[in-house]
Amino acid sequence: MYTTIARRRIVLPGFLLKGMISMCRQLQIRHHQRAVTAVYDAPENADGAVIFCHGFNGYYTDFGDLARGVNALGLGALRIAFCGGSLRDPSGFGSEHMSLLTEKEDLLAAMAYLRREEGIRHIYLFGASKGGMVCTLTAAACQEEVKGLVLLFPALCNADDWKRMFPDASAMPERLTFMSMPLGRCYRESVEGLDVWRCIAEINKPVLIFHGDADPVVPVSYAQRAVRTFPNANLVVFPGEGHGFTAAGDRRMNALTLDFIAKEYNKKAASHPLI
Repeated sequence: MYTTIARRRIVLPGFLLKGMISMCRQLQIRHHQRAVTAVYDAPENADGAVIFCHGFNGYYTDFGDLARGVNALGLGALRIAFCGGSLRDPSGFGSEHMSLLTEKEDLLAAMAYLRREEGIRHIYLFGASKGGMVCTLTAAACQEEVKGLVLLFPALCNADDWKRMFPDASAMPERLTFMSMPLGRCYRESVEGLDVWRCIAEINKPVLIFHGDADPVVPVSYAQRAVRTFPNANLVVFPGEGHGFTAAGDRRMNALTLDFIAKEYNKKAASHPLI
């Protein structure tokens, strides 16, 4: 079930969309007895879209500039708020119930919305930090539906970190506060038996990874291993950047992302007989 809570027409500058009209929809995407808050911006008749997935305690308002750039390419941009994934999340789904698995369910629901309600055929995933981990797990489960991945300092260390903190899942308290957010034991349980490297090896889609070599949260070595493990990936290392880029780093990342999406989408469009 999908609920559109607001809709407005936006005319973007001509140098961006060459006169095309963009639709902005504020959404509640309902699934599993909860609702993902999202904003969908798209040029009319878009058949491709990028889903933006925020990191730990991020929000759907992240990556607005990049979403507008995606619109300029003629694609939709769906920015989602993971249920329980932020202290700002309005879903009512407590963060103590959130895990990698619930966020994967949220992303799958967002993909289903784009396919069924918006007629999107070409879906690309953009994930930052933990959102990058969720995108990776989702892409491994949906090989035919995800056309490409952009991963911004992806938290591929997530499972390792939690297993290191609590080697036995039952030793984790029922509830604890981590980086200002309450988490439940289900978070640690969700990484039990998870082999992210096996998932990565199975993703035979184009992948672009960005990582700073001064990242204090996710060592760049994880991205370096990832680019060797993905069958089709490129890694851009940003000297001196950490877990969260500077304004200059963001501008470069945005430009490289848009170039990647444009090239991959044009390949798909050229191969489709209806386009």
